[in-house]
Amino acid sequence: MKFAIIMILLYFYLPFSLLAQNNDLNKEPRFEVFKQYYRNSNVAKRNKNYSKAVQQAQLALIVGNMIFGENDYRTAKLHNHIGSIYHTKGDSKQAITHYKKSILIYLKNYQKNRSELAKVYNNLGVAYNFLGEYDSALTYYKKSLDIMFNKR
Repeated sequence: MKFAIIMILLYFYLPFSLLAQNNDLNKEPRFEVFKQYYRNSNVAKRNKNYSKAVQQAQLALIVGNMIFGENDYRTAKLHNHIGSIYHTKGDSKQAITHYKKSILIYLKNYQKNRSELAKVYNNLGVAYNFLGEYDSALTYYKKSLDIMFNKR
């Protein structure tokens, strides 16, 4: 995994960082790489290959952070996706970590994108419920419902 991260940084970040001063078209090839890693992660998750799904999603996260930054809504969606992989894999504690990262990004930058925030709050509630932390689960279920009903 570390080797793959280093290769991504060397192969994609350095050439594009030198050219990025000229125009925004340089983001396009990296965006395609980001989308492909994300797609690979989805396919691996559907095939129940959770380790590969997490690996591909982490690679998408690295490329996405280079393109969009750490506080972009796509990064928030990716953290939610990674959380869902961990939860499906049975690692709710790791899922909670990623759900909370997603929530922080949405709260900090995307107050208007309330429906996505509601989904992540619900996922966080599910993860806490799975761990038997029912009070925490209810708290996040309530936050999710409050957003959904106040949206109307």
